[in-house]
Amino acid sequence: MRIKLALGVAALTAFSPMTALATNGYFSHGYGTISKGMAGAGTALSQDSIAAATNPAGMAFVGNRIDGGFEVFSPRREYTVEGPVSPPPAFSLQPGTYKSSRTGVNLEQLFIAPTWSWEFSDNQAFGISPVIAYQRFEAEGLQSFAPFSPDPGALSNNGTDDAWGYGYQIGWQGEITDTLRGGLSWRNILKMNEFDKYRGLFPEQGDFDIPQMFNAGIAWSGLENHWFLLDIQHIRYSEINSVGNPLLPNLQTAQLGDDNGAGFGWDDMTIVKLGWQWQQTPAHAWRAGVSYGENPISDEDVLFNILAPGVQEWHFTGGFTHSFSENLDVSGMAFYSPAKTVTGPNPLAPNQTIDLEMYQLGASVSVGWKY
Repeated sequence: MRIKLALGVAALTAFSPMTALATNGYFSHGYGTISKGMAGAGTALSQDSIAAATNPAGMAFVGNRIDGGFEVFSPRREYTVEGPVSPPPAFSLQPGTYKSSRTGVNLEQLFIAPTWSWEFSDNQAFGISPVIAYQRFEAEGLQSFAPFSPDPGALSNNGTDDAWGYGYQIGWQGEITDTLRGGLSWRNILKMNEFDKYRGLFPEQGDFDIPQMFNAGIAWSGLENHWFLLDIQHIRYSEINSVGNPLLPNLQTAQLGDDNGAGFGWDDMTIVKLGWQWQQTPAHAWRAGVSYGENPISDEDVLFNILAPGVQEWHFTGGFTHSFSENLDVSGMAFYSPAKTVTGPNPLAPNQTIDLEMYQLGASVSVGWKY
């Protein structure tokens, strides 16, 4: 029996039409350069200390190590409006194609997760991470929605607000047969304090909890020097009113910021991830992966999602790890998410349609030190 206490794991994500927008809704397609090189798969096979963000039980199998790195990320997004401008009370947008705008929102999230793992028998482990979450939020250019809010002064252009919250994540990882590993993890809803400066925008007076997430995976090593991974991830966006409430009919029955006010109308996401790893030599490994998850934005909710167009579905990835010594590893990863377009009507203006479109490129490098 072995018990292991890991150092904290911190992850930063953001969604915004002006800065970075993460890929599966507003969560990254994976955590850590090694997992990202396999399209985010790794619930059943943990290989670095960042893997605790996917499955805390995996920390029992990564040994003593420290990992750190950086990532560059380029989201290319635009929206197009077609159709005439109608007079008030219609809420019309100016026709045209826009690749940037002073209207938008910015959400940044930090997760700190000290992790405890217990290998309760040979190659079977349980793990738990108490999660401390921190969020920063800012909205600009939303003054036009003032007639829909009971508190227009807490709707837009109030600078950055922040909030703390908490929750936990648990997981299991272990050997099923000599060539097959399995893993499961679950993170509960992270309960967050409200964004008081934006209580006139989000439902429940500025509430913005973080949705629960499930991960399940297997990893097979039946071919010498190869691993094949399959992960399924499920994110429950619909349970969070600020993200899941639809624009209509909520905007007709409640005001922005009310308990049942309008949100982004995101559906739950289920993502399937396939990964492959080839240990070409004892010092060098190659990786590739592909994932798919139907985007969470429906045609009926394109208007509000001009602010947060999380429409990506496919991700294609590749990566490597090179060991320079018994102690030092360097890993790299690159990914491409092809363009996805969602088209729907402007529900507040007759004869207008809105197209949301984005594609993404990214790359990261990290260093792992074993001790």
